[in-house]
Amino acid sequence: MSLETFFDPLVDLFLGSSLDPVVYSLGFFFYVVLSHTVIPTPLEVGLVINMGGPPPMWIRTLIVGAGMMVGASLVFLFGTRLEDRLDDLGRRHRYLGTLLNVLQGFVARTRYLGLFLIMSIPGMIDTVPLYLFALFNRRNVMKFRFFALTIFFAGIVRATLFYIILLLFGVAIL
Repeated sequence: MSLETFFDPLVDLFLGSSLDPVVYSLGFFFYVVLSHTVIPTPLEVGLVINMGGPPPMWIRTLIVGAGMMVGASLVFLFGTRLEDRLDDLGRRHRYLGTLLNVLQGFVARTRYLGLFLIMSIPGMIDTVPLYLFALFNRRNVMKFRFFALTIFFAGIVRATLFYIILLLFGVAIL
C-alpha cells in the first residue's frame, strides 16, 4: 500500500464532510491524534482542507489542542514504559549511552518550555520531537498532567499562529 493510497480515505472524509461540522470535527480530531502518534504529517493539512466550511475557527483550534493532547498523552505513556529498557541499552552500548545521556539532558534542561516552543511551530512534523520528549523524560522530570497541558496550549497557539500566517498572506479563512 502506497502512502498516497493510505491517505485517500482520510482526505475523502475531510472533503466529504464539508457541510457536516460534527463528522468533520471527529475526523479532524482523529487525524490530529494520528499525526502525533504514528503518521508523520503536519496537522495543518486538516486545517487547510475545508477552509471556509463549518465548524468555525475557534472550534478547530480547540480540536487541534485536544487532539494534540490526546496523541501526546498516548506517546508519553508509551515512553514511560520504555524508559528502563532505554537505560539498559545505554549501559550495554557505550556510544548509545552517550547519545541517550545527551538527549535526556536536553529534555531535562528544556522541559515544558522547550516542548511548548517546538510543538507551537506551524507546519512542524510533531512525531519526532514528541517522542524525543516522551522517551527521554528521565525519571519523569516532566509530569504527565503538565506535559498534557503544555501540549494542549501549544496546539491552540499553533493553530492560532497558522491562521495569522494565512491572514498575513491574504488567504481568506472565515
